[in-house]
Amino acid sequence: VRGSRSHHPPPHPSPPPPQPSLPALPLDQITVTTSHILNVQRKGLGQWVPSPAGSVCIGDMLRTAKGNKATVVEVCPFTEPAEVLEVVLKESMTTFFASTSESSPRGLDAFVEIYGGSPSTQNDMSVNILTYKWRPRRFKELFLESPQLEECIKKLKQINISIDLVEAGLGPGKLIVEARLALRALAALRLRRREQSKGLKAGDVVVSSEFEPIVRQLVSNFGRLPKI
Repeated sequence: VRGSRSHHPPPHPSPPPPQPSLPALPLDQITVTTSHILNVQRKGLGQWVPSPAGSVCIGDMLRTAKGNKATVVEVCPFTEPAEVLEVVLKESMTTFFASTSESSPRGLDAFVEIYGGSPSTQNDMSVNILTYKWRPRRFKELFLESPQLEECIKKLKQINISIDLVEAGLGPGKLIVEARLALRALAALRLRRREQSKGLKAGDVVVSSEFEPIVRQLVSNFGRLPKI
């Protein structure tokens, strides 16, 4: 055809070569005794609270020396004989930063905030009743077989108190409190039953503030949340 000419569309620009991804930094770990007091932001809560290391759960946050938040992704309780160095500050509410990760690539983010003692708080004496309308099978054994609650249950047995409140005549609820609070908790539960004619149900867990995060974590592994 007169006047016609072939037309070739301009070539599409080739996509840029993929950039190599940065290698993921290895997870840091910190090894402490269960009684170490850490500065913890509980999962789903905004407040930072001093908490024993034994009560820290997956999803909780720790504060690093750079002011960032480190998320707890794994908790591995274990028992072994070891020599430890205890650092106690004069003011228990003051903090310092510590790390047990050697040569961490995160630098100051490998150091987490620890209290210089055991701060006393108003919540030390608080006891709540968690109510689980749904509960896993072997609910009682869930607590009895937990390494994090082993010392608590042992101390309750030493004062002849069972975690099964049936034995106290208060219904089939469970009791997870510090031994020093156990008698007062039982007295309060008896008064509650007498005044309200209300016993505890099988899904009720009477728990002190120290062990509440542990109880919540144990049961939340089965996918249900409690009412308070």
